Amino acid sequence: MAKGWYGKRQQHSMASKGVRSGKVKQFRANGTVAYTDGNKDIDIDMHNWGFEINGDEIRLRLGNWSDAGWYWSGDESDLSGYLIRLSGAGQGVDNEFVETMKDYGISFEDLKELIIESAKSGNGIYEITGDNVKWHFGQDGEREIDIIRYSLKDEHSLTDKEVEEFEDYYWSNQDAGSTDFDKFTESQYYDDLKDEIIGAVERSDSWEEVVDQMSDLRDVGTEASWEFSDNAIYEDIYENFNKWSKTDRWDKEVESGLPDDETINNLIDNFGRVGTMKKILKNYWDVESLDEAKNLVIRYEKDAIPKGRRKIEEGQKRVGDF
Repeated sequence: MAKGWYGKRQQHSMASKGVRSGKVKQFRANGTVAYTDGNKDIDIDMHNWGFEINGDEIRLRLGNWSDAGWYWSGDESDLSGYLIRLSGAGQGVDNEFVETMKDYGISFEDLKELIIESAKSGNGIYEITGDNVKWHFGQDGEREIDIIRYSLKDEHSLTDKEVEEFEDYYWSNQDAGSTDFDKFTESQYYDDLKDEIIGAVERSDSWEEVVDQMSDLRDVGTEASWEFSDNAIYEDIYENFNKWSKTDRWDKEVESGLPDDETINNLIDNFGRVGTMKKILKNYWDVESLDEAKNLVIRYEKDAIPKGRRKIEEGQKRVGDF
């Protein structure tokens, strides 16, 4: 079965709702009924799913406690999310649903408008963007590690020691919201996916078509979810890095008498050996004074040019001239 379906107590509020929800009452107040033939009560109770029509009520079920280990129930306001979960359930559940609905004579056209109303409320977006695996349990990969240890490290010439120190700082202060569904609902991604789901239902003319359409939308939802999380993580990492740079690193520099950024820039401008200065720029947090930094420059220079010193270019000085 698809991952991310668990018991009600383990789910986000969007993952499982009671049979009598506020949205159901809203639908009924607008005159929407569950089935056009009010005399036709239906109770489909399959092993992995259920679909019940009782008067003007629809009750939905997915999973079972006996062997699947999870159970979800909903009503007509949950129809779009129900179809999305069915479309990715595996084990032929989607085909079984389509054929069974045909056998019971339950017309897609009769319920199409109700499914659209469900999609308009945002139902289905939680499911199509990661479901409980992402939004409740926060299992969304470890992109932070790659961003910090590669992108951030290279951009700011951080030493391995600095990377470790920043990682400790970041994990203590992170607030990316990359797996916060409530924050996702405030993004443009949420509105775009709502339109995608509504469009998928509107384009469909049968149960088979709508299930296929919902299945195709999984890639769209995954991509939107991934981009949202990437942006949230990047922003959070760099925001924390700026704070860390101005606190931990700055305090460390002042307390130990390490050369400040202006001094380092002067060394680069006046000494002129690019390769040498890149090494200094990368490692200067490990020195304890400006004199030691100068000595490192001289040592690197001697290692690089064992036979005599290079020609001083116009406008440049040697370390001893500082």
